[in-house]
Parts: sequence; C-alpha cells; structure tokens
Amino acid sequence: MGEKYSLSVIFTTPKKIAKLNGSYRGKPTSTDILSFGLSKTEGELYISMPDVVKKAPLFYLSTKKYLEYLYIHGLIHLKGFDHGRKMEAVEKKYCKRFGFTHPS
Repeated sequence: MGEKYSLSVIFTTPKKIAKLNGSYRGKPTSTDILSFGLSKTEGELYISMPDVVKKAPLFYLSTKKYLEYLYIHGLIHLKGFDHGRKMEAVEKKYCKRFGFTHPS
C-alpha cells in the first residue's frame, strides 16, 4: 500500500512566488512552480498561473498540458530529485503513466 502524504497546492501571484523564490533559492524572480517538502509526509506546491501561461508556449504546450507536467515536476522534487537526467527520466515515466505530455 502507499504511504499517507498531505499535499497542499497553492495558486499564487507572480509577486508572492518571486518573494518565496528570493527567500528560499536566492533568486528574487517570478517562476512557474516551487516545491517545499515540509516533512517526509507533507509538502506544498506553489504555482503562479501567469508564469505557467507565459512559459507553456516556450515548450509548444497548451497551458493545461504544461500545468499537468509541472504538477509531476513538483511532485518529483518533493521526492528529493534535483534537475538533471535522472529527474527527467522519472518525469517521463510518470507523465507517460498518467497520459501527460513531457516537454522534451
């Protein structure tokens, strides 16, 4: 059986996500998604929809398809993965499993 996990998904403004990005990553700019693992059984995803809408065309994806991918991306960060080939392989696996488009 799976483990219990509490996930909060917060849709926020570019201004708020830029503040979080600056505080936690030292990059005071707006971004589409931030993942925060609060404990082994609890996490948060912050999503800025204006940034999602802006970035989706860069990957030739609709906003909906890009958001689906970002959800998987954020969850994989919560599992402890950092950007790189390993993370991308896991993203592709889960995108395929759920019928989502991976922007590669």
